[in-house]
Formats: sequence, C-alpha cells, structure tokens
Amino acid sequence: MNKSSLIAVSMLISGAASAAEVTPYIVNGSNASVTEFPSIATLFYDRLDYDGVYGRGSFCGGTLLDEQHILTAAHCFYNDNGNTIDEDTVLFTSIVPQLTDEGDFPNGNIQKVMAETFYFHPDYNHTTLLNDIAIIKLTSPYNIDPNTDGIQRPADESYRGPNTFKALGHGRTTDTTNPIGPLLETTLTYETNVTCDSVFNTDIQDSHLCFSGAFNVNSQLSNSTCSGDSGGPVYWQRGANDWVQVGITSFGPPSCGTGSITSVFTEIYDYRTWIDSVIAGSETASYTATDARREEYLASLVDTGNTDSISSSGDGGGSLPLWVLAGLGVFFRRRH
Repeated sequence: MNKSSLIAVSMLISGAASAAEVTPYIVNGSNASVTEFPSIATLFYDRLDYDGVYGRGSFCGGTLLDEQHILTAAHCFYNDNGNTIDEDTVLFTSIVPQLTDEGDFPNGNIQKVMAETFYFHPDYNHTTLLNDIAIIKLTSPYNIDPNTDGIQRPADESYRGPNTFKALGHGRTTDTTNPIGPLLETTLTYETNVTCDSVFNTDIQDSHLCFSGAFNVNSQLSNSTCSGDSGGPVYWQRGANDWVQVGITSFGPPSCGTGSITSVFTEIYDYRTWIDSVIAGSETASYTATDARREEYLASLVDTGNTDSISSSGDGGGSLPLWVLAGLGVFFRRRH
C-alpha cells in the first residue's frame, strides 16, 4: 500500500509545508473555518512513537461523533487487492480534530490521538462501494465538548433537494496536484439518485447522496471533492450558522471536477441505527489495534526484509486496482 509521503522524523525537523506548496485542495475550494465546522477531523499515518515514521499529509478525513468516536469511510482502511483490511493503516492511524492546516502535523499545537477500535459496516463491499461507512474509537478521548463540537445529524431526509451543501477536506486540488495545506470547502448542488445512477457504471442506492458542482472558468473544473477527501463530510445548511452532516465522501468520476456528477457520498441518515449501536458499545469490533500488534507488525517488516514498507515514499491510503476502477467508472476520494 502506498502512503502519503512517509518520512522519518530524523529526516524532517518540521512537518509544515513550505509556502510554495500551500494551495487549495478541494476542487475550486476556499478556506474553511474549524470554528464554523468544529466537527471536522483529519486522519494521518503515524508511527512516530514506534520508529519515527509518519505520513506527511493526511490520507483521509472524518468527523467527530463525540469526544472518542470518529465517523469516516470504510474504504480508507482496505487493501488494494480486495475485501481485506489494510493492517498497516489500521495499526498506525492518528486522528487530529479541528485541524486548520494539515502541515501542522505532527509538530503543531494539536491534539493527536491514535485509533484503537475499528467498526466497518458489516455489509461494506470494497468492490461495489456499497455501505462505505466506518467508525473509529480512539485510545483516549479528546478534550472537546461533544455537545458543541460533535456533528449534528439529520432527523429525516428533508434536505434532499435545492438546499445549500458544503463539502470539506484536505484532499487534492486536481488529479495531479497534491499539496499540504489548509482545510478547504466547496459548495455542491444536490442531484437525484436517478440522475446519478445514469452516470456511473455502479449501483447507486438510496443510501447514496449525489452532487454536481458549478463550473469555474479559471480552473476549467467543476466544484468537487477529490482524492484525499474520503471520509470527510458534506454538510447541509439547515439555518444560519446551523450545519448538519448528511454524508461521508466516498467516490466520484475518474477525474476530479469533471462530469455531470462530481461527488458521491454515503448518506448517514440511513445508518443511524448502526451508528448509535456502535457508540453504545453494542457492535462487534472489526479490528482492534494494540501496542503488541504494532510491535509485532514492525518486527515482521524487519524479519522479511521488507524495508520498502519502512522507508518508501508515496501517497496514502490504498486504492482499488485500476482495472476495477475503470470498470466502475469511479474513483475513491482517499489520497492516492
């Protein structure tokens, strides 16, 4: 699996990006405020406490359900070669809440807590992208107020229609631009699932939310999520300063910012019972990361001579093989 620029701490004194690298991420994005959207969370590959290696740049996004549970996309944690959990990623994921600039990881004044327990929806399918939803329980709670910083969830599906929606993330600007920098937002327009189903060669379900984006003459692209935004939110503006999360970034067309449908999300309202059950501790965990498992995994890399997994650099989050993606006519929104 490729990681987002793996770096040994001894090789880089600061994780911050240079000023030249800081450009907007989400396609046609503008700076987003963590004060306005306090439920935002950012996922990083993090072995700092074990061998000093970390990912320079996040690999996925998420949101705060409460002070110890993170809502995100299941596909962020699956292997390139099918429906199997990527142990490397689940063992070494740290999550930062309310992060304005991802370049502040790991040396900024931030809260950083490692993921411990993973819950993937039992019907998630990595090939069809159905039920693309996951919840992570952290090793310890954040110092936040869950009543004001946790997401607001919808009581029904009345948001479907001509309302104001914003997607947020730290993902790419375009297919070929992958800077490290600020949290961005972009405005999207709701599209019916019937329209969406006619665009993609995959099975669009009632549990999907589909959006298009306004075309920008300067970028020659439409408003969109892009690789790296996976697991992040789309919010519905219910009222003034009142944002309700209705979806989780899942996939889109092969090229970001193109096509009549630019972004597809998992609709969280359809999973309200499962979400509540996970938070209540009533669901069986899909994977639990422990220190013993982490040490065993790192020792196995040395034993097998797999030094590429320790020192290679690339982009984070696994992805489906290109032949599968081409067949579906979609691309995940994690960072490739």
